[in-house]
Amino acid sequence: MTIADYATYDRSLEALRPFGPDLKNGLSNHVPMVAEALCALGEPDASQRWVTAHLDTISPRGTAPFKLDPRNWQQDLGRFDLFGDWQRYLETEITALGWEKALDKWAQRMAPGLFASATHGIIRAGHAARGLAATETALRTAELADGLAVWAATYQPLPTDLSGTPRFGSVAEAFEHLPRVPKSQRNNEGLITDALAPLADMPDFPGVISWIDVESDPQNCAHQLAVRQAHTFLDHVTTPLLAIVFTHAITSVHAILNLAPHISRHTLTQLLAYGWQAGAALYAAYTDDVVPNTGKPAPESETDLVAAAVAHGDDHAIKLTEACVGFHQRTGDPIFLTVPAHARAMLPAE
Repeated sequence: MTIADYATYDRSLEALRPFGPDLKNGLSNHVPMVAEALCALGEPDASQRWVTAHLDTISPRGTAPFKLDPRNWQQDLGRFDLFGDWQRYLETEITALGWEKALDKWAQRMAPGLFASATHGIIRAGHAARGLAATETALRTAELADGLAVWAATYQPLPTDLSGTPRFGSVAEAFEHLPRVPKSQRNNEGLITDALAPLADMPDFPGVISWIDVESDPQNCAHQLAVRQAHTFLDHVTTPLLAIVFTHAITSVHAILNLAPHISRHTLTQLLAYGWQAGAALYAAYTDDVVPNTGKPAPESETDLVAAAVAHGDDHAIKLTEACVGFHQRTGDPIFLTVPAHARAMLPAE
C-alpha cells in the first residue's frame, strides 16, 4: 500500500512560483499537479526530479494591474486574462476565511463551471487541497489559490436544465441512455473544450445533470462514477487523444473526493452533480457505438503501478495512476489496477 511522503513538495512549489497556469505550447500546466501526485504515491524524490526536468516547459507568471471587481466577481468568471487577479484575490480570501472555509465558499460558487479548462481547475485545486491538508504552509496555500484561480479564470458551464429529478437507479444505467453528438457535428481533433461545443445544439443534453441521485450517498455516487469511467477508458480508448480525454473523466472525480473532507455536504453534492455532467459530456462527445476493446490488461499490484508510472514519465499517466491507486484503496475494485497499463500503452513515454 502506498504511503504519502511530502518531503520535497514545498521545494517543488517554491521552484514553480515564477510560473503561470499554461505551458509554452499553450496547454495546461500539469507540473504542480504531478508534483503532488507523486508525493501522494510516496515518491518525493521522483516528484522533485520530474518538476526540475519540466520547468523549462512552463510559461512565466504574468504581472498586470489589478482589474477584477470583487463586488461583481460573477462577471469576471471565465476571464483567462484575469488569472493573476483571481489568484491574488483568492489568496486574500483564503487568508481572511481560512483555507477550508474559502475552499467551500468558492467550490460551491464555481461548481456550475466545473468543466473549466477541461476540468483542470478542480483537478489542480484537489491536488493542492490534499497537499495543504497534509501540512499547512504558505507555499501550499498559494498553490490552492492558483488551482482555484485556474477554475475561475477558465470557468465553463455546460448546457444545464436543473428542473428534472433522478431517472435512473445507478450511474451505469444512466450512461446507457446518454445522447451522443452526431459524428457529422463532432470537432474532436483539437481542444477538449471545443469538442463539447456541439452539446449546445443537443436538446436532450441539458437535463442529463438530474439523471442520477447525488444526494443519498455522495461517496458511493463518486465511486460509481469512477468505476463507470474506468470501464469507458478500457472499452473506448484507442488513441493517445482519447487516453487524455478519459483520464480527465477519472481524475476529475478523484479531485472531488480530494476536496470532500474540507467542504460541506451541500457543496460536495453540487460538485458531484456537475462532475457527473462533465463526464457525461465527454462520453457524449467522444464515444461511438463500436465493438469495445477486447484485449484488457491484467491487474498489476499498486507497487508495480507506481514504479511503471514513474518509469513511463507522462504527466497524464502519472496522475491517472495516482487516481486509480486511490480508487482501488477506497473501493477494492480490481478494475483500477488495469486502467493504468492501458493508459501507458496509449500515451507516449517520456
